[in-house]
Amino acid sequence: MITITILSDNRPSPANPALCAEHGLSLWVECDGVRMLVDTGASDLYLRNAEQLGIEAAKADMVVLSHAHRDHTGGINHLPEQLLDKPLYVAENLFDKECYSVRGGVVHNISAPKLELPIRQVEVAGVVKVSDQILLLSADDYGYPQPLANRYLTCVQGGVECADDFAHEITVCLTTPSGLVIISPCSHRGAANIIASCRERTGEERVAAFVGGLHLPDYEGVEREAESVARTIAEVAPEAAIYTGHCSSDRAITTMEALLPNLHRLYVGLTFSV
Repeated sequence: MITITILSDNRPSPANPALCAEHGLSLWVECDGVRMLVDTGASDLYLRNAEQLGIEAAKADMVVLSHAHRDHTGGINHLPEQLLDKPLYVAENLFDKECYSVRGGVVHNISAPKLELPIRQVEVAGVVKVSDQILLLSADDYGYPQPLANRYLTCVQGGVECADDFAHEITVCLTTPSGLVIISPCSHRGAANIIASCRERTGEERVAAFVGGLHLPDYEGVEREAESVARTIAEVAPEAAIYTGHCSSDRAITTMEALLPNLHRLYVGLTFSV
């Protein structure tokens, strides 16, 4: 059984006021006897919420940073000392990458902070097999749409600012007897491309659950894109439970709920098993 707890998300807990929310995402994942910290949110909030939830983050066996944006990496330098001898899985040169958001005509530096801790980095290029049940991979493009809001995101490559291709985005793919559990914190490569990549790398066609943001922020017309994304997910993974939040806006999720009856909203403190 895989158990996932949301340590940091945009949406607060509806029942526990001691838990705080932020624009960021962090997940605690227990799978195959392995405890994973996937992303560290925007600050040290994930640790404070973990303590409130009775989760000992210092006992993680590994840490994964899904991509180079600060709302997923901002808490990295707050890692407990006990994790400094554990592997930190990242894309190549993640902490040297310059990333920007230009939405609304205002430029924001959204790069990951510089790593200040002497932790062992393991670079993920293509696919890394952590165990028989756990794969980390960079998704390929299978021709499915990618989020329209990607057009507002840039990075610097070779000293030149250009559109971000999100080669630095890592997906966590877990194999279970009921199918794949896919953890994709922002899904910049597009949910259907990510699902197709996980199927190709594992040979498993069934998708039990897809967990993460879909990068559908609150903008005029997001309902149309959300409807298209929902229809595509329903086509490629009709049986999958969808757990989404963080960069999926309320308008987008409300639209998708009408088309994906097995959709669930993420919030701080949510725990579920697959």
